[in-house]
Amino acid sequence: MTVRLLPRLSPARAAELRAQVVAARVVPSFDESLLESEFYGLDAFPATGGTRVTLEELLDIRRLCVEAIADAEDGPESDLRLGRVLHEKSGRSTGELGNPAVWDFLTLVLLPDVAVARFGTSSKDLASRLTGGNRRHVFQRLWRRWNVLGPTAIESRFFTDDEYQAVLERRITSEMKSLALGVFEEVRRASADDGFGRREYTRLYMKQLIQTTGIVDISENDGDHLSAVLDYVAATTKKIISGS
Repeated sequence: MTVRLLPRLSPARAAELRAQVVAARVVPSFDESLLESEFYGLDAFPATGGTRVTLEELLDIRRLCVEAIADAEDGPESDLRLGRVLHEKSGRSTGELGNPAVWDFLTLVLLPDVAVARFGTSSKDLASRLTGGNRRHVFQRLWRRWNVLGPTAIESRFFTDDEYQAVLERRITSEMKSLALGVFEEVRRASADDGFGRREYTRLYMKQLIQTTGIVDISENDGDHLSAVLDYVAATTKKIISGS
């Protein structure tokens, strides 16, 4: 399958546009002339194999994102809908979305109004939310959830933002989908069966998992071994919480 290349912003240009948005302290308006200018810029696309996304396709992504949040009741619902659009429209560009410069373009050129409106102009970490590659990036964090955990887990609405952060901001779980899904299922199971405080349980579970994977090699190709490791981490976590 041919990769669909997405446009990029140079670090200098991204810093310039980001500074303008943060300093203005108002929700910016979408500027189609800016989109066209940056899209046709000399540095917008890499000189590598792949088919460039069209301007019309980008505008379609924008339309879908704007429509998705039009009647969303709150932030979590907006996040769910935006993540779904980004996930569904990135099927042939998954590798591209590992590039911070791509997120800078999508955020500062294609969807600046949507990005700023999500957390508000007075957000203390607005610059971080608009910086591609930052773990708190307004859109990248949502796309990562869908890409790693998949639609079934995300649409269950089980995890809170804190739990997504605890699980997906760890390299081993963000890069190993089966492990991340195993953690998701274990937290859900423990919450239903044992009545542990979810936030405490998730935090301790991830701490024990990181410690365990520091000395035990885990492979997605060995499902039995992976299950054994997850069971061991769960038992250890429960023992710590119960004080036994």
